Amino acid sequence: MPDDAINTFIRDIPTGILIFFVFMAFFIGQRYAGRYRSKAAKAALDKTAEGINELRKQVIAVSSSCIPGKEIKTVYGHVSGTSLIEVTTPEEADVAEKAAMLNLMQNAKAMGANAVIDVKMSNSNHRQQGHKGMVSKTYYTGTAVGV
Repeated sequence: MPDDAINTFIRDIPTGILIFFVFMAFFIGQRYAGRYRSKAAKAALDKTAEGINELRKQVIAVSSSCIPGKEIKTVYGHVSGTSLIEVTTPEEADVAEKAAMLNLMQNAKAMGANAVIDVKMSNSNHRQQGHKGMVSKTYYTGTAVGV
């Protein structure tokens, strides 16, 4: 090997090693970031589910237009609930759905209702700068009533 080729080879080894370590750090970081997001999403899901279970003692939410065994006495009007988190993973989608339901029930209670009928869920998907994929938000709507 000529001296120039050896010098080039030796000079390129540190560059190659640096590139290797940068790629490894990126992929390892992505893997642990996903684990962290999953753990954070699970913790948020547990907390939100706990909030819904407490609120269910005060506010009934059903997808039908009536509640079996109950008579609607007062109609308060349209009520909605929105998730405040933007969803990029399936775990976050579960959290967003529960958070939107919790928000719906809280809004109905604030109106003076003790039930929500005709509950419907919808999602909106859009691209957001800084995210590689689609970002989703979850919405619930219904009619706040007193039974």
